[in-house]
Amino acid sequence: MQRVCRICLRKDLDQQRKESLYRALAALEPSARSEEEIRENRLEKCLKCKSLSAGTCMSCGRLVEYMASVAAQGCPEDRW
Repeated sequence: MQRVCRICLRKDLDQQRKESLYRALAALEPSARSEEEIRENRLEKCLKCKSLSAGTCMSCGRLVEYMASVAAQGCPEDRW
């Protein structure tokens, strides 16, 4: 699989995907969210992963920013 781009952070998403992400994050209970330091650590690992394409994990099809923000979420490739 050829990497298209390395977009990972919400600032790099197009408007439609950004709005979708904000809605999903807003729906999370605060207790279900990962701590900021944990989220940032997870995203650092996502940025280095070959499965990242256009902000999406190609292993599971979800936006990595959302996955990294959910405390109980795990990486499908066991990177975090």
